[in-house]
Amino acid sequence: MEIKEGSISPSERAGKKIPAGKTAGRFFIGLLLSVFLFLIFGLIIGNFYGDEVKSYIIEQVNKRLNVQVVVSPRDIHFSVLKNFPSASVEFREVLALDVNPKDTPERDTLFFAGSVSLQFDIRDIFNRNYRIRKLSLADLVMKIKIDKNGKDNYHFWKDSSDSISGKFSFALEKIVLKNVCLSYTDLANKQIHRLKISKGTLSGKFTEETYHLSTDLQLFLLQVKSGNTVYLENKDAELKADFYMENKSGTYGVQIGRIKVAGLNFDLKGNLTYRDSSAGVDLQVKGRDLEIGSVLSLVPDKYRNKLTDYSKEGDFYFDASIKGKWSHFETPVVNAHFGIQDGKITHKKSGLTFNGLTLKGTYTNSGESRLLIEHFSGKLNEGQLSGYGLLENFSNPYLKMNIRADFDLGNFQKFIEIDTIESIKGRAKVVLTYSGKLPEVKNGKSFVEKDLKNAITSGTIELKDVQVRFKRNKNSVDSIQGSFQFDNNDVVINDFKGRIANSDFELTGLVKNVLPSIFLDRETLTVEAELKCKRLDLDELLADENKSTPRNTIYELRFPEYLRLDLHTAIKKLNFKRFEAENIYAQITLNDKRMIIEPVSFNSMDGKVEGSGIIDGSDGKRLFISCEASLDKVNISKLFAELDNFGQTTLTNKNLRGLLTSEIHYSSEWSPELIANLDKVKARAEIKIEKGELLNFEPLKAFSKFIRLKELEDIKFATLENKIEIKNQTIFIPKMEIKNSVLNLTCLGKHTFNNEIDYEISLLMRELLAQKAGKVKKENDEFGEVADDGLSRTLFISMKGTVDHPLINYDRKGMFQKIKADIKKEKHNLKGLLKDEFGWFKKDSTLTKAPEKGTQKKSDKLKVKWDESGKDEKEDN
Repeated sequence: MEIKEGSISPSERAGKKIPAGKTAGRFFIGLLLSVFLFLIFGLIIGNFYGDEVKSYIIEQVNKRLNVQVVVSPRDIHFSVLKNFPSASVEFREVLALDVNPKDTPERDTLFFAGSVSLQFDIRDIFNRNYRIRKLSLADLVMKIKIDKNGKDNYHFWKDSSDSISGKFSFALEKIVLKNVCLSYTDLANKQIHRLKISKGTLSGKFTEETYHLSTDLQLFLLQVKSGNTVYLENKDAELKADFYMENKSGTYGVQIGRIKVAGLNFDLKGNLTYRDSSAGVDLQVKGRDLEIGSVLSLVPDKYRNKLTDYSKEGDFYFDASIKGKWSHFETPVVNAHFGIQDGKITHKKSGLTFNGLTLKGTYTNSGESRLLIEHFSGKLNEGQLSGYGLLENFSNPYLKMNIRADFDLGNFQKFIEIDTIESIKGRAKVVLTYSGKLPEVKNGKSFVEKDLKNAITSGTIELKDVQVRFKRNKNSVDSIQGSFQFDNNDVVINDFKGRIANSDFELTGLVKNVLPSIFLDRETLTVEAELKCKRLDLDELLADENKSTPRNTIYELRFPEYLRLDLHTAIKKLNFKRFEAENIYAQITLNDKRMIIEPVSFNSMDGKVEGSGIIDGSDGKRLFISCEASLDKVNISKLFAELDNFGQTTLTNKNLRGLLTSEIHYSSEWSPELIANLDKVKARAEIKIEKGELLNFEPLKAFSKFIRLKELEDIKFATLENKIEIKNQTIFIPKMEIKNSVLNLTCLGKHTFNNEIDYEISLLMRELLAQKAGKVKKENDEFGEVADDGLSRTLFISMKGTVDHPLINYDRKGMFQKIKADIKKEKHNLKGLLKDEFGWFKKDSTLTKAPEKGTQKKSDKLKVKWDESGKDEKEDN
């Protein structure tokens, strides 16, 4: 065989091995050539058929739309490359208005889509028979609404009978969703649901009468709200299910379905039917591998926020059936069984654990909704809790429950964290049953009040060695013992006692209208009881700790508007500021923020006090106080000291000694901080002071400048009687006399709360004092004149100005009034003598009746001139 150089036979070529590098290069060149030919093919198809396809599909879609759709022509694109091997027409920036009539003034958006892609086989382009097999939606926001009349806005696609051409049809086999936001608002049924589909697919032959539909959706539940309650919010969810769909019969079944919400897995099985405007459902829902922590995460927000401080463990089971019709007027029947086994809830902060938690319950909405907790129990350290409950008719709830508990209050407080309590100790034992309607204030008071007051409540609460301290209050309540027995809406108090700071109390009686006063507005709580105290410290109880400072205690007294008291009180000892009292017995009533204390009696200031009083706080900004009191031989020095000298510094407890007997009528206006409005202080008092002593009284000491009598520094008297009146910040003192072996002092005048004085004083000194005063003749001459009646000397003085700077002058007017009164007295005596001896002045009625002040009848029979005044009788009159 001849082999020629450069020549290889075909047989030799077939048996020769080609290098790998050349094979890869040929494959790469072939691939590039295919891609190039594919691009050329796509450009040719797009160039020759693009406008025709777009125009035809837009025409056919418009014929089937029932809404106005807005899209710019430049945002409509035809491509055979983007979704190869399918061709597609893509609409971008698509806006569709809802299906309300076109003449509606305001039409909302039904949906807005970033991209809507209709995909079909490339061969449909050449035979001009377009069958849309795939729909892709991206960046879609859709708002579905149903108004109060049940009218919706989402039927934007016309029925198939409206189709005009058979060359265009929807033969959907797959719907692809990406970044789709849906909102559903049903005003008729008060439902608001919002969700986001991050990605998902729906696969099936949608246009066939019977087909299988597979779903795989990644969801994010933004909000699931029914009525005013948000049940789910911001929760991840997944839905994977295979459905069988029968379009002609309107029956849709779930063959295999699984839904996952916030980590909770539920199996679905059953079917749905839809005909006209109503739907039917027959569905089984069963929980798989549920944990109590995940279940509690589904609790509505207004309750869930309180659960964030707790960790939850344990198994939760759930099995439910949903069966019946579903429409605007009908709701399917839901029957559910659920429970908790071996549950454990731990308070993160304290580390306390409520363990051994078991619960078994059922729910149904057949007839009236009904939630039954057949049994629940658990332990908190050594404390135990158990019971059962039944809640019926959620629209007008009826509750029946029984609770038994025996637990340490300190552990309970740490576990629950009650906001108003700082700390608590002690133990409580509770056995309580309740049957009745639950209060719903928004439904109207008259309806709720009737139902709540007809509730049946019974049971007991026992407290032992309880100590509690409230926040923003330094006074702790401790040594609490007692038991309470429930009798429907009333609570019987059996020997309830304890201490508040330095005060103690023991209360026995009845509290009425308890539940309505707790749950309803404007309901009055009534307390009828006997109160006993060994000590009652009002300084601590009335102090406002938020406003008080270490140097200044601020008090506050306000009466609750809806509290009524009827108390029989027996208090061994009471103190407020400097005031102290013992053996207090009083009847106290409080109604409409008006407290009446009548009668009241107590021992104080070495004497006894009886009386009554009213504190009216109905104004809210002011307290109107009035009282009547009888004082029997009270130590006047202690009286002034304990009442803080009545707010003045002139006549104080250091100046007075003696026993006071008095009848006092007092009224005033105070602020809730117990600050008196001095302009409103009014008082009248009839006083009698026995064994009295006036010590170092500054106004009297001013007289020593003139007469230098040490006796004025300590004036003793057996009895002093007078009537004193207080008004307009002024003390009015009628004429009164102070008599003793040293002097006879007469005084009248007024004294303001600002220590401004206006006194008229006369001093009647015995011969002994006159002799002593004579040794200081110069001072007396300088001071003024002394009226001498032959037996004693009377000094008339006026004192004005202020206590610190008194202006003392001789009172000529006072002297002349004294002389004039003496002359009238002598004239009267002379007339009586002449009448008796000579029968004169028989018609003068003044001789049988003491003349009234400022009156004097004339005599026509006799005129007498008196040497003392130089005036006749007529002139005197």
